[in-house]
Amino acid sequence: APNMTSDNWKAMAPVGLWSAGAHGGSVIALGAGAVSFGQILKACEPVFSAITEVVLTGNVQAWQVYACLVPIIGGVGIASLKELSFSWLAVISAMIANQSAALKGVQGKGLMKEAWVKALGPSNQYAVVNILSVLWSLPVCLALEVPNFKENWDRALRKGSKEEDIYKNT
Repeated sequence: APNMTSDNWKAMAPVGLWSAGAHGGSVIALGAGAVSFGQILKACEPVFSAITEVVLTGNVQAWQVYACLVPIIGGVGIASLKELSFSWLAVISAMIANQSAALKGVQGKGLMKEAWVKALGPSNQYAVVNILSVLWSLPVCLALEVPNFKENWDRALRKGSKEEDIYKNT
């Protein structure tokens, strides 16, 4: 188990928030339109990471790094031009996911300099971020799902398979 203080958990909390945003935004983007369109939009994540790193930390990479972003932007643009299942919800959700992933990366990289984070090891770092991500996601899930739980449960029961249906395909 990770050996962490409450201050350590607080320091990691924003990384968990951004992880939740990256995952949630990705799931919504992929469900709002064609999966291929969502994946195309998610391909812009390196662009968001590069800009976020410059804005938040002032770290400027070599020009070659930024030159590599040009084909990404061009490819996403070309692939999106004739997208038949264009969805603004997919676009907005994917951009939220991209920005959240960029913030997670930049803040996580900053925390990696701390001795206590290094002492956790990669597995515990990953686990802590995911635990925090679940904790950030839980209130949103409860707020959205609990009001419709009974209706959805009843619908699932009505659609359930009968025993004879199960054995028809065997």
